[in-house]
Amino acid sequence: MDCPRCNQLLKRIDRRVPGRPDPKRIFYCEHCGWGKEQLEKKETAHVPDSGPEPDTGPATWLKLGGLWALSAAIVIVPYVLIIQIPSLFSSAYPELFDAREAAARMVEALNPMYWVIAAMYTGICAWLQPPSVDWNDMGWFGGLVNNPFSFSDDVNRQKFWLLLLMLPGKIIVVTLTATYRLIRQQTL
Repeated sequence: MDCPRCNQLLKRIDRRVPGRPDPKRIFYCEHCGWGKEQLEKKETAHVPDSGPEPDTGPATWLKLGGLWALSAAIVIVPYVLIIQIPSLFSSAYPELFDAREAAARMVEALNPMYWVIAAMYTGICAWLQPPSVDWNDMGWFGGLVNNPFSFSDDVNRQKFWLLLLMLPGKIIVVTLTATYRLIRQQTL
């Protein structure tokens, strides 16, 4: 093949391109330089860009601290409330209910089992995709009133409740993922 400018013989370079099984052929002329610009453009165009540098300033650490506080509250507050339930009932019927004995039995029963259930719940929320809710088909007045002529609004309302049940687990998963990524970025 000859150069379009000077009719000299063109040189050929075969370059491997990621994602393509066959090499890309690039022709250039050593005499007049035709195709060298294209060759240099192609070389610089295929350099992968790492993207913008992620922000690791104080705002990121503050957000991560807030996520950790919210995640801890999601796990610890229900545990404390479950343990305090006997005390709440003992104030209503003190002669029928011994609060200390019931609280001790509740702590013995819940201590290992609660943490296993919380870990399983978080793992299930991490594994499952959240349902996609059609926000425009939730019933009348934004979901406040059921649309008796449509079945799909009932399905969307059930998806919404499932999404609300998965939300605490997703918050915990996002917290752990963000922490892992930030630590990995700081160590690299």
